[in-house]
Amino acid sequence: MSAPVLRPYQLDLVSKVEASASRSVLMVSATGSGKTTVYEALARRETARGGRVVILADREELVRQAHDRIGGTVIMGSYRPTPDVARPEAPGVTIASVATLARRSEAPDATLVFCDEAHLYAASSFRRVAEAYRGSGAKLVGGTATPARLDGQGLGLLFDEVVQGPSAEELIRDGWLVPVDHRAPSGPWWESVKLSGGDFDTAGLEAASSAVLRDVAGRWQDLGGESRPTLVFAATKAHAAKLADEFSALLFLHGLPPAEVVTDDTPAAVRRSVRDRIQSGALRCVVTVGVLGTGFDAPAISCIVMARPTLSWALYLQQGGRGLRTAPGKTDLLLVDCAGNSLRHGLLTKPFEVNLEGLTRKHRRAVAGLTTCRRCFRVYEWTLPACPACGAAKPRGAERKVREVDGQLIELTGAQQWAERAAAGAQVRKLAAWIREGEEKGWKPAAPMARFRGTFSRWATRDEIEQAKRLARASA
Repeated sequence: MSAPVLRPYQLDLVSKVEASASRSVLMVSATGSGKTTVYEALARRETARGGRVVILADREELVRQAHDRIGGTVIMGSYRPTPDVARPEAPGVTIASVATLARRSEAPDATLVFCDEAHLYAASSFRRVAEAYRGSGAKLVGGTATPARLDGQGLGLLFDEVVQGPSAEELIRDGWLVPVDHRAPSGPWWESVKLSGGDFDTAGLEAASSAVLRDVAGRWQDLGGESRPTLVFAATKAHAAKLADEFSALLFLHGLPPAEVVTDDTPAAVRRSVRDRIQSGALRCVVTVGVLGTGFDAPAISCIVMARPTLSWALYLQQGGRGLRTAPGKTDLLLVDCAGNSLRHGLLTKPFEVNLEGLTRKHRRAVAGLTTCRRCFRVYEWTLPACPACGAAKPRGAERKVREVDGQLIELTGAQQWAERAAAGAQVRKLAAWIREGEEKGWKPAAPMARFRGTFSRWATRDEIEQAKRLARASA
């Protein structure tokens, strides 16, 4: 196995992992930063010392990606190697499906084990496989871009130490990833959808989205998406098929091939063909649900359309991260957020703190300091005097007054900051802002009240609604 060429930050990650005295290390690095290259370098060093390496992956795309890059033996029942790929010789390396090993009574010996997509190992079935290796004396190295789960469960039961790579913002600054142009052109069509299992109910999303199918495709075209290789994330298979029809109708007008749909039913060979064609330019748009958020390596993608609202911060970062890689002629990523995820979770490349004890996140429209341009739909920080894309004045209600008081400084989470601001008067003012926004954007009359309910977990009283309407009229 020949030595991979490492970028400076990858070399730093390799050095930190090897220098760690912990037997289980969580390596956090942004989507698109090349974690597989780091695995390859560490695996090469380990096998050169006579060790044995196992790379655990949760799905076939990731098993195949590692196998094509690193070589070695594969343990996965249905796996068939990609034809015509020249793989390096890698004695002592095994790439295995963690689900396959979980069903077996024996596993290959190892001195070094990689747990790819390590945030999944908070689940008991995956954790048992990793713990068995840790109990045998092997060193565990988990790799992830998103060290958190929707349920807030942490990774401290499996990993003892964090080795953190550069943030996406730092990688963009240094030219390793492309900058993101966030646009949020859609109203809150998802506000009436109930929660199920900690996230939006998929059946409810499918029903609610039927009214905005054409709007999603139209907004994409209005923002110039038809000129970019595009990946669209849908809520359900039926939703994906309907979206593909809408996108295909617009692509036809530009003389481009129709959009294609990729789901968990799509054969592996077809998925590879889709990836190769969108990378080469032969295909312009792919609509997917549930499967291309990880392991889909097509750097040419320069537009992501989010048509699936989610309360999962990790899912948001994984899906948006599909478009961060650099490619010839690519200058940025256009993120067309028709699902409210940017305002729900923050800008895609915003740095975050890693905590092995887990996260407690309140999934509301609770991201302080962001606003949306009403002319071009650019999402930007409210501290800016005007939209950085088109120069339009900041929307009314985006301003904040600063009040100085004596007291002790403490660090608050985003949810705590929201709670501090959301006293009764602030809630009424927020409702007034939504009423005004709804009138300007043509929302249904009940939409501001539904948004209030989804944000503050209660319905506004009649007095609050009347007060908010008066404030909205006064500021019009």
